[in-house]
Amino acid sequence: MAMFDVIQYQDRTGQEMVMRFPPNGPGEFNTGSQLIVQEGQVAVFFRDGKALDTFGPGRHTLTTQNIPILSSLMSIPFGGRSPFTASVYFVSLKTFTDLKWGTKEPIVFRDS
Repeated sequence: MAMFDVIQYQDRTGQEMVMRFPPNGPGEFNTGSQLIVQEGQVAVFFRDGKALDTFGPGRHTLTTQNIPILSSLMSIPFGGRSPFTASVYFVSLKTFTDLKWGTKEPIVFRDS
């Protein structure tokens, strides 16, 4: 599993609602890793199916201070930087219009 020092996602199409980093599942991060969240995004850290914290636009250095639960996840320190496994979901805050949601056949809905 690759170790990531910089975590960021730039939606070049403007059509992505959510993107997981890394794309294929959890990745290895370090305390001290840089999280870069673009304007119009929020980043949500997940580990074992639980949201640990959210980050708004800007550059964030990951520490046990801004993600306190990391202190309980840490293993052996590596030169003052402790690795941990997580996924980051970048969520777009823009309003998506003209999306073609639907089915070929009408959905029966009973309201009584």
